[in-house]
Amino acid sequence: MKTQFYLIIIAVILSSCEKSIYETANDYEILIDESFEYENIDEFFENTDWSGSGSIFPDAPKNSGDKSIQLSTGWCPTRDLIETNITGLSNIQVLKLTLNYKFKDLNGTAKINLRNLNTYFGISHGISASDTLWHEIILCDTLRFFINDSLSISLAASCNELLSWRVLFDSVKLENLELKLIL
Repeated sequence: MKTQFYLIIIAVILSSCEKSIYETANDYEILIDESFEYENIDEFFENTDWSGSGSIFPDAPKNSGDKSIQLSTGWCPTRDLIETNITGLSNIQVLKLTLNYKFKDLNGTAKINLRNLNTYFGISHGISASDTLWHEIILCDTLRFFINDSLSISLAASCNELLSWRVLFDSVKLENLELKLIL
């Protein structure tokens, strides 16, 4: 009976990303809010908790500044990827990752990962298109954190054996939602 109760609660929370059965509290926690307004990639890595490879590119969605991060493909398994880790989360967390992307050529990936020691769990969203307009995606996940668990957010270009593709990311925001059911 207890298991059924928890499954119902988890189903309600997971469906909350798409349905209006909840509202977020006004005091939700913003864990990441990045718009890539740096002169170059070295300045970006020096002033943030992100690591990886890529370049700053002079293009951004409306109302987001002038720059974004450009990630390029490489020969598999190499490719441009940036990642940041967040520690200190505990219990059950409802996370919402919002970002904008634009393809210079083909595709990329955005991921929310729960890391326990050297194992990754979580959701990813592969984004593929030939559209050169800016688009927004939203990823929601409910994760349970234990001692020594951490959260990893990664953005990457896909790997390829033949061509060099580029994807742009901007306005990356990770929120820790506090939900209030409005049933």
